[in-house]
Amino acid sequence: MSTKLESIFLKLAALAGGLLLPGMAHACSYQFNYTYNPVASAGGNATVQVVTQPGCAWSVSEGFSWLTITSARFGHGPGLVSYYVAPNTAHVARTGWINGFAGVNLGGSPSCIPGRSSNCGSTNPQYRLTLVEYGR
Repeated sequence: MSTKLESIFLKLAALAGGLLLPGMAHACSYQFNYTYNPVASAGGNATVQVVTQPGCAWSVSEGFSWLTITSARFGHGPGLVSYYVAPNTAHVARTGWINGFAGVNLGGSPSCIPGRSSNCGSTNPQYRLTLVEYGR
């Protein structure tokens, strides 16, 4: 085989490999760097790390008036989620959580990311950060 023909075959093989790789599924696992976080009654700002593989899409949401995500709500690969907990003036503790989803959650439900999400169409969180804020 001539050198020129070998070169063409190598370029075609590299091109085919490059076209196939982005669409190929790879396993993604998700978790926060801890799952329970006690908060003082004074509240405050905090950050939690999303642990996943590079390129894996994720999103987060909260559903409590006293808990607000202050950073980006979605990302790809490992990342940080910042949040604010309002002061608790009640005499009892309150419990809330930040839900994590595989895929990007825009408007309340995760969307399927072909080749990136193992749970296309699921609206159930795959990981959760539980927060317990003490009362005064």
